[in-house]
Amino acid sequence: MAQGLAGVEIAERTGYTVVQVSRLRRRFAGGQHCWTQSDCASGICVGGVCQ
Repeated sequence: MAQGLAGVEIAERTGYTVVQVSRLRRRFAGGQHCWTQSDCASGICVGGVCQ
């Protein structure tokens, strides 16, 4: 996703809502992706990303 752009700006350009942009950023901006708590070394999986 475009780094340095506000979520509102990305939402306007893509047609997504600001909430959707926020969730996508949180899921794909870094961190290990997970499906269950056991997928993460920390044992904490929130929104598809290890915490």
